[in-house]
Amino acid sequence: MNKIRIKFVKSSQVKLVTFSCILISGLLLSACSSSSLPLDMRNDKTRVLAGGKLYAKNCASCHGTQGQGNAQWRVKLASGNFPPPPLNGTGHTWHHTQQWLVAFVQNGSPLGTMPAWKNKLTSEQIQSILAWAQAKWPEQVYKRWIEANTDPQED
Repeated sequence: MNKIRIKFVKSSQVKLVTFSCILISGLLLSACSSSSLPLDMRNDKTRVLAGGKLYAKNCASCHGTQGQGNAQWRVKLASGNFPPPPLNGTGHTWHHTQQWLVAFVQNGSPLGTMPAWKNKLTSEQIQSILAWAQAKWPEQVYKRWIEANTDPQED
């Protein structure tokens, strides 16, 4: 029994350290290149259409056909992982920068069931998927996200 408990604790600690490293990497990337990715991609019809096709092929099986995610996305599974969250503006996706979101999709999450896509999708393809998801966000949510991610010194 103690061996199982120790193994579980070590596994949880490894997941936490790995997730922390991913999060810190994303934050550093975000801080170092605040304007390297275009923000207003949801109004680029060509990009959104391409992103929708990529989303249907790669993401919909977990996040739902319309980005609605798992209804219980905030509740840990028996495995200790979280189910896929909504991407349609009703979850926490809009709380993160574009750079963080791209890095997260590329690297996945040890605390959830999100796989790493860096060997399957290019950064450009991931940005198109994000544009498709952002096109689903309510206008007020998108506006708040743009405001939070716009550097006032760039205006």
